[in-house]
Amino acid sequence: MATSGQLAEIERLETELEDLLNDPSVAELKLENAKLAYQINTLHRAINQEKANYVPPKGFLSHINLL
Repeated sequence: MATSGQLAEIERLETELEDLLNDPSVAELKLENAKLAYQINTLHRAINQEKANYVPPKGFLSHINLL
């Protein structure tokens, strides 16, 4: 069983967590994170599209002697 000291610590931590989660800066960080995740996804799709459409020039590696 938890002692009264442990229960008090749990309550203190719960209060601290609620305060942190309700902090406006946390909401701003979540919004910024969502924007960055969207940009990353857009960049991944663009890179994959570029890779899919890439056609190397003729004779691209013809000057290299392959063993």
